[in-house]
Amino acid sequence: MWQDWMFLVGNIMLAAVLIPTLRDADAAIPMWTSLPTAAVLYLYGVTFLTLELYLSGASVFATAIIWTMIALFRNEQENGIRGILQR
Repeated sequence: MWQDWMFLVGNIMLAAVLIPTLRDADAAIPMWTSLPTAAVLYLYGVTFLTLELYLSGASVFATAIIWTMIALFRNEQENGIRGILQR
Protein backbone atom coordinates (compact mmCIF):
# COMPACT_ATOMS: atom_id res chain seq x y z
CA MET A 1 0.00 0.00 0.00
CA TRP A 2 1.26 3.43 -0.85
CA GLN A 3 -0.04 4.75 2.49
CA ASP A 4 2.42 2.53 4.35
CA TRP A 5 5.30 4.14 2.46
CA MET A 6 3.98 7.65 3.13
CA PHE A 7 3.75 7.01 6.88
CA LEU A 8 7.22 5.46 6.77
CA VAL A 9 8.76 8.52 5.11
CA GLY A 10 6.96 10.89 7.49
CA ASN A 11 8.06 9.01 10.57
CA ILE A 12 11.65 8.77 9.40
CA MET A 13 11.62 12.55 9.01
CA LEU A 14 10.12 12.99 12.48
CA ALA A 15 12.72 10.69 14.01
CA ALA A 16 15.54 12.47 12.19
CA VAL A 17 14.59 15.90 13.52
CA LEU A 18 14.59 14.53 17.08
CA ILE A 19 18.20 13.30 16.92
CA PRO A 20 19.71 16.75 17.63
CA THR A 21 17.64 16.94 20.81
CA LEU A 22 19.08 13.62 21.97
CA ARG A 23 22.61 14.80 21.19
CA ASP A 24 22.24 18.17 22.94
CA ALA A 25 23.24 17.73 26.59
CA ASP A 26 21.60 21.08 27.42
CA ALA A 27 18.21 20.16 25.96
CA ALA A 28 15.43 20.20 28.55
CA ILE A 29 12.15 18.75 27.30
CA PRO A 30 9.23 18.68 29.76
CA MET A 31 8.26 15.22 30.96
CA TRP A 32 4.62 16.03 30.18
CA THR A 33 5.63 16.50 26.56
CA SER A 34 7.86 13.50 26.00
CA LEU A 35 6.03 10.73 27.86
CA PRO A 36 2.52 11.33 26.46
CA THR A 37 3.99 11.70 22.98
CA ALA A 38 5.83 8.39 23.33
CA ALA A 39 2.73 6.66 24.74
CA VAL A 40 0.51 7.81 21.88
CA LEU A 41 3.12 6.79 19.33
CA TYR A 42 3.34 3.29 20.85
CA LEU A 43 -0.45 3.03 20.51
CA TYR A 44 -0.23 4.21 16.89
CA GLY A 45 2.44 1.59 16.26
CA VAL A 46 0.21 -1.20 17.53
CA THR A 47 -2.67 0.18 15.49
CA PHE A 48 -0.60 0.27 12.30
CA LEU A 49 0.56 -3.30 12.89
CA THR A 50 -3.03 -4.52 13.33
CA LEU A 51 -3.83 -2.85 10.00
CA GLU A 52 -0.91 -4.76 8.45
CA LEU A 53 0.98 -1.52 7.81
CA TYR A 54 4.24 -3.03 8.97
CA LEU A 55 6.60 -0.32 7.74
CA SER A 56 4.47 2.35 9.37
CA GLY A 57 4.29 0.41 12.61
CA ALA A 58 8.04 -0.11 12.75
CA SER A 59 8.80 3.52 11.98
CA VAL A 60 6.32 4.79 14.57
CA PHE A 61 7.87 2.47 17.18
CA ALA A 62 11.31 3.90 16.29
CA THR A 63 10.02 7.44 16.81
CA ALA A 64 8.37 6.40 20.10
CA ILE A 65 11.67 4.94 21.28
CA ILE A 66 13.41 8.23 20.54
CA TRP A 67 10.75 10.11 22.56
CA THR A 68 11.26 7.62 25.39
CA MET A 69 15.01 8.26 25.26
CA ILE A 70 14.33 12.00 25.37
CA ALA A 71 12.22 11.42 28.49
CA LEU A 72 15.04 9.39 30.04
CA PHE A 73 18.00 11.59 29.15
CA ARG A 74 16.76 15.09 28.22
CA ASN A 75 14.15 15.73 30.85
CA GLU A 76 13.91 19.14 32.49
CA GLN A 77 14.33 17.40 35.86
CA GLU A 78 17.84 16.61 36.98
CA ASN A 79 18.84 13.19 35.58
CA GLY A 80 15.47 12.69 33.89
CA ILE A 81 13.38 9.67 34.81
CA ARG A 82 16.39 7.96 36.34
CA GLY A 83 16.68 10.76 38.91
CA ILE A 84 12.99 10.66 39.71
CA LEU A 85 13.01 6.86 40.20
CA GLN A 86 16.06 7.02 42.48
CA ARG A 87 14.36 9.40 44.91
